[in-house]
Parts: sequence; structure tokens; C-alpha cells
Amino acid sequence: MNSFFEELGKKVTQTSQEAMKKTKDLAEIAKINAQMTDEEKKLKKLYMKLGQLYYEMYKEEPDSVFVDICQGIGGCLQTINRYETMVEELKGIKRCQKCKTEILVESTYCPTCGQRLDDERETIVSTICPNCGMENGGFATSCIKCGGLL
Repeated sequence: MNSFFEELGKKVTQTSQEAMKKTKDLAEIAKINAQMTDEEKKLKKLYMKLGQLYYEMYKEEPDSVFVDICQGIGGCLQTINRYETMVEELKGIKRCQKCKTEILVESTYCPTCGQRLDDERETIVSTICPNCGMENGGFATSCIKCGGLL
């Protein structure tokens, strides 16, 4: 009878040691996975920096493999610039070309750097969508709200 309890005790001890090892292994796996995720995030940031640096350096004459991507980036940057201009106009402001300070549209000089401001700036907010009435940029070919042709 003693040997039965000794064997039972050994089995319980062995099983608990195996469970502890598995728990420890699972914790280690979770820790390594978290570290791997952190490294993947760093890698994505580095890839993005590399791409941005390449674009800035070679946007005028990219390698033939990158022409479409660089043109796409340029188009996105132009669209963002148009949207920023639309927002500025709706707010009644413009930006100084020299120091980029926000200034009231009526201003003649920049209060930050003293630069004389051009009044030759083309108004961007001008095209009204015939389908939904949304005000779009003057260069827009399709509506930003409904997608209809302008």
C-alpha cells in the first residue's frame, strides 16, 4: 500500500513539474512573440523611412521600377496640399510662403517674418458638385463626397 502512495506521489510531482515547465514555456513564448512584434514595428518604420528618403532623393528621376509609386506619392501629396488649402480657405486663413505661419486672408504682410504676401493665390474652393452640392477643389474632377464627375 505504501508503494501505491509513493507511486501516486511521484506521478503528482512529475505532473506538476511538467505543468510548471509548460507554463514557463508559454510565458517565454509570449515574451518572445512580444519582442518579435516590437522588432516588426521597428522594421516597418525603417522601411517607411527608407521609402520616404528614396522618394525625396529621386522623385524627379526615379528608377523605372519606382516610377508608378513615386507618381502615386506625388499625386497624394498634391491632393493633401489641395485639401489643406481648402480647409484654410474655409477657415479664412492663408499661409506665409516664407515661414508657413497661418495668417488672415486679408493680411498684406506676415506678422511673424514680415514677408509681403502674394494676392495672386488662386482660390481652390470653387467647384460645386451638381449631384450632391458638395464644395470641391477647383482642380477636382470628381466629388469628394459622392464620387460623381464634376
